[in-house]
Amino acid sequence: MTNELINKIMDYEQGKLETIETLELFDELEETGLLYKMQGAYRRAYCALEKEGLVGKGSELVRAIFKGGSLEDLGA
Repeated sequence: MTNELINKIMDYEQGKLETIETLELFDELEETGLLYKMQGAYRRAYCALEKEGLVGKGSELVRAIFKGGSLEDLGA
């Protein structure tokens, strides 16, 4: 685990992340497999976000909207 990722987790725990940063953190944790080595609260939070389509496969559109992008930015 990198220092950058550790800092992001600490910022998340302290409520310092913006919404998009939180979504990106949870996707990074899942993609690296670290999500499944962490406390259950992280897995439950990821599942809730995934259920809403905010993280995981297909969440690129949501992220583009959070960043102020458009469908054209995604090639749609």
